Amino acid sequence: MSRDEFAEIFAFLCAAVDKAPNEAQMDVWFDLLGHLPVDALKAGVKQALLDSDYPGMPSVGKIYGLACEIAHRERCRREQEENFARYEAELASLAAGHPHPSLKEMSAERNRESRNGS
Repeated sequence: MSRDEFAEIFAFLCAAVDKAPNEAQMDVWFDLLGHLPVDALKAGVKQALLDSDYPGMPSVGKIYGLACEIAHRERCRREQEENFARYEAELASLAAGHPHPSLKEMSAERNRESRNGS
């Protein structure tokens, strides 16, 4: 994420807790959180603010944890979608009478194993 993108998120956070942005604090937080995906960090900041029982800045650790959870869920969701798309392609190939290349490879492997007595 760029420093400008982070500055927008940090400004949002400061506005939400009625605190003037502090350049030194932003530098530290950017060092700690700047490697996270922008969307995950935005969602983590919003969730930390919604979960907070007291007025004030949520801890950087709380935001980091939430952003990591959100990024992980997003990565898992994308992998599931990709796997499902592959599965649908394999089913479509079978329905059309043309086994998908991965199914041909599995079949060839089974044939080799059966010939070798495995």
